[in-house]
Amino acid sequence: SVLALEATRQSGRQTQSNIRWSYGHETIPRHLRDIFVTEYGVADVRGKSDADVIAAMLRVSDSRFQGELMRQAKDAGKLPRSHEIAAAHRENYPERISAALKPARDAGLLPSFPFGSDFTDVEQRLIPALQILQRAQRTPLQLAGLLWQGMRHPPDAADRECLARLGLDKPTHVAERAYRALVTAALQRSRRS
Repeated sequence: SVLALEATRQSGRQTQSNIRWSYGHETIPRHLRDIFVTEYGVADVRGKSDADVIAAMLRVSDSRFQGELMRQAKDAGKLPRSHEIAAAHRENYPERISAALKPARDAGLLPSFPFGSDFTDVEQRLIPALQILQRAQRTPLQLAGLLWQGMRHPPDAADRECLARLGLDKPTHVAERAYRALVTAALQRSRRS
């Protein structure tokens, strides 16, 4: 089996590793653990010893969590005390991936949906803006900044299309005006990034 997963996930305001030392709710039997793929690489664990599996999983985990995961494995006697993660795998940070992909993305070589999508053009413009809003919810000051920006800068024609798709083109009460301002600011920011 090939299991693809993101190396991290958000839990409230915290980033957590999806590569876990111990997780009681699910297990993958040895005969089903073949290949794991994260944004940092591929861990082929077919037929490998526990130490080799752990070393391979450390190589594809986010570097913010590698030290703690490695310490837990060493404390449990699953990795030798002398084990070190190779330098090539100690730079597994989202910023490194973004920087490496930026030239190709800027050149239009990495579309959001390379195999096509059922999303309309308007919906595809909304996706990064809604992701900005989702991240901003974790930080009230950032959300307030977006609200202020959206109130000060009116939407352009393309933004009005997006607002219409969300039913915010003609707000009828204060809450809808606030949502409209938040979405407008998020759309403007998404174009800059």
